[in-house]
Amino acid sequence: MNRPSIRTYLLGNPLSVCAAIGTTAYFAYRCWTGVINPVLPGIMVMVTLSAFNAAGRIGKFHRWRREWNAMNGGEVRQGFRLPRIPAGLRIGIGSIIWVALAIYVAQHGDEPALRLPTLLFWLTTALLIAWGLVGGLARLRRRGATRAVVVKICQGRPWASPTVAEAFAALPAYCSILLVPPGQIQEHPHG
Repeated sequence: MNRPSIRTYLLGNPLSVCAAIGTTAYFAYRCWTGVINPVLPGIMVMVTLSAFNAAGRIGKFHRWRREWNAMNGGEVRQGFRLPRIPAGLRIGIGSIIWVALAIYVAQHGDEPALRLPTLLFWLTTALLIAWGLVGGLARLRRRGATRAVVVKICQGRPWASPTVAEAFAALPAYCSILLVPPGQIQEHPHG
């Protein structure tokens, strides 16, 4: 698998994705209030979708690279991860916070100074519900699928074909062991 391009890294990093989401939400609000026409929010929706796709390609490449390095006995680094909070506790705390905000918005949402935060609250609620539904459907589809990472190598067409000896010499050790003719198998020194 080829490394993603610089453009993909620029568009798909978390800061760019968050900026694209925020800009899209701002332009959508400006369109909703009638200040701008809907073309600019439509363009920003496409940019945001491109940012999400780029972030997905970057994540896919990093997962592939970890699997590739693990096949040769290399250490698999997972990177820094925060401790995982149990799902029930996350849902409980999130629900309590959401209910408190919904009560506040229901009581004070008509005030002119709170119209934008009220809109953003309900827009975020709708997006989270849609995200949960899409994620749930995706999990149902993947339930029977394997989670194996397919290893792909994309190489250009060579000018001249290598000799058989050159091809075997270029193979990693764990591949060359599999391709030795049956009469020439030697015991591995460690096993």
